Amino acid sequence: MALRLAEQQRAMMADILGNASGGDATDLASSIRLPQGADAETRLDIHRHGYPARIAEALEESFPAIATILGGESFNSLARDYIAGIRQEPLNLNSIGAGLPAFLTRSELTRSLPFLPDLAGLEWAIIECFHAERHPPFDMSVCSDWGLDEWSEAKIEFQPATCLLRSAWPIRELRDAREVERSEIDIDLVDRPDRVLIHRVEFDVVTESLDDADALIFESLAQGCRLGEVSLTLAEAGAEPARMGELFAHWTASGLVCDCRASAGPAPFPGDSNPG
Repeated sequence: MALRLAEQQRAMMADILGNASGGDATDLASSIRLPQGADAETRLDIHRHGYPARIAEALEESFPAIATILGGESFNSLARDYIAGIRQEPLNLNSIGAGLPAFLTRSELTRSLPFLPDLAGLEWAIIECFHAERHPPFDMSVCSDWGLDEWSEAKIEFQPATCLLRSAWPIRELRDAREVERSEIDIDLVDRPDRVLIHRVEFDVVTESLDDADALIFESLAQGCRLGEVSLTLAEAGAEPARMGELFAHWTASGLVCDCRASAGPAPFPGDSNPG
């Protein structure tokens, strides 16, 4: 019995991904229109092997450091296990790797390589940052006549997808090893936590490792704290409040900041550069 189009599409997807559960392969094969002399199973095999292979290639492109550290055989095995559990509809190669960081937290690979989930999270955050919308950079002339009160009340808006990842492992250095021969990778993992700021400059995604004080400044500002509040927090922690001004200048020059407002009212829509 021939399947209807929607049924055929679902059956085809299940067959390709190896998730068929009690389906009738005969019905699927009989629903395929074949040229003279062609065999349905042969044509199905092209898709059964071809599409998972393309997913594996997409994963390798998205997670080059993971692929390098694991090596070809182990990475292909990881890809097969991940593909077998995919429940994403519709399947989109651009977003197919979104679940890999979480998947790795349940993988046996983390017994010997416990940094893998965090490293995968960094690689995926880089992809999201690259494809994120970008607002016009903040124009510093807006605040050229601000006094101490305005600066104290100011809130900063960062570009979309700008984020900071904390890890117990040196994940930025591990990612930098993606172009090193696997046998030559030698990175000290002991007591080397990392705080990685991810942002885009023009068409390049930049990763920076921050110390605890700088990470605290970014996280506080990203959560909507006013500059005056962050300065007070830094002073109470024994850090130098002037560091916030240095970072603000650096982040503004790099285009990370898309808005800064000296307003006690609700936060405006990002990108609207009129002072409130």
